[in-house]
Amino acid sequence: MRKPCFVASLQTNDAMNGRFSQAGAGLLLSLTLLSCAAEPAPPTAAQAGASMSDSIQIIQGRTASHEQAKLGLVNVFDGHDVRLDVWNPADKRWLGKLKLKRSDIFPVAGGFLRLQDVGGDGTRANVSLAEFSAAGIGAPAADALTLVEGGELDVGDDAVRIVEVDRDGATVEVWPKRYPRDLVEADKIASHRLVPGASLPLAASALQVRRLQPRAGEVLGFIEFALQH
Repeated sequence: MRKPCFVASLQTNDAMNGRFSQAGAGLLLSLTLLSCAAEPAPPTAAQAGASMSDSIQIIQGRTASHEQAKLGLVNVFDGHDVRLDVWNPADKRWLGKLKLKRSDIFPVAGGFLRLQDVGGDGTRANVSLAEFSAAGIGAPAADALTLVEGGELDVGDDAVRIVEVDRDGATVEVWPKRYPRDLVEADKIASHRLVPGASLPLAASALQVRRLQPRAGEVLGFIEFALQH
């Protein structure tokens, strides 16, 4: 709610020409601005407990920066199925490919982002993301490689996806990333059961499991890895 606005009218008459003096006009402007300042409205419950910053807007085919990460909007299908790529320009050994829907919350760059909205002008889609505080769930370390439920993590020549995950263990699939998962031959897919501390072998490296996080409401499940050489 705004406070009552009182305007102090200070008029100094210049006897020589009948006009307001510049000093008087300047004081009038200053008093008006100070007395009409608005009292900020209290935050809503959603703003106080979730959103932490201004939103990040990304247009299809373009990128946005968030901390040390880059995010690129690849496509939007049926107005709600979002394909978003995440990577670190300083470390080109990996690429995260996310599949999201409105309100999904996912880890990136040592924190969480929420897919707030999906839109478009009929030519290019766009999405709105915002930082989110996920109560009771710690974000992966900023230097971690994170595999998010529903998406893929490309490391070197391999692609990895989650089949299922809980706090005690996870099942993942690994296949050559040059093949789409739906088209790759069965003998090129390796299934692995992982527990915290386990190592996932890849063609040219390995990933060590730091943490398993099952889905919690709108927060997508994920596996936090450390890259081993």
